[in-house]
Amino acid sequence: EPYLLIMEYVMYGKLLAFLRDRRTRSHYFNFSDSTASLTSRDLTMFAYCVARGMDFLVSKKIVHRDLAARNVLVDHNKLCKIADFGMSRNVRDTNQIYEQRHTKGALPIRWMAPESLHYSIFTYKTDVWSFGVLMWEIVTLGK
Repeated sequence: EPYLLIMEYVMYGKLLAFLRDRRTRSHYFNFSDSTASLTSRDLTMFAYCVARGMDFLVSKKIVHRDLAARNVLVDHNKLCKIADFGMSRNVRDTNQIYEQRHTKGALPIRWMAPESLHYSIFTYKTDVWSFGVLMWEIVTLGK
């Protein structure tokens, strides 16, 4: 029997492209207006939304393993949604640690915590490292 998957439409697409499309000479402004420029409040809200999403993943015992601006979507209200769960793992039965034995594809090295790089260990804490890199992407507007 075929399945039907219904997903929310996210008007602005990937956060990385959204940030890069809105770069200006002065990057962002510390005031609110109706222009296409991003405000510091917008950038703070992006980070906050992702942090809330990460909190939800932890509550469901999920390690994302590929948290980056390219895997976050922005809706019509400029709210961020974590996406692309292709590398994520449920750690409910593994003592909250996922150890990768072999890889069949490219890994997001720039976003990986040192313990993931050296020992192939992924936990909620390694997602927090990736979140730090994602915050850098937000502050630099995707550079």
